[in-house]
Amino acid sequence: MLEPEESSGGVLVYRYAADGEFAGDDWYLSIEDAQAATRQEFGGNLGEWQDYAGSDLNGAIAHALAAARTA
Repeated sequence: MLEPEESSGGVLVYRYAADGEFAGDDWYLSIEDAQAATRQEFGGNLGEWQDYAGSDLNGAIAHALAAARTA
């Protein structure tokens, strides 16, 4: 799962493994740059970016895993 965090200086994209463990982060100038770079890196393994309405990380990971299973 990728979790972007936008700020005035750019976008930090946090990466989480399927088990929910932190797997790293990357910084980009814009959300568009982040999307382009992750599409290039993950290719067909990356679905469309989706907003998650919840506020907790575990819920977001569960949501992402459920979406991946139905894709």
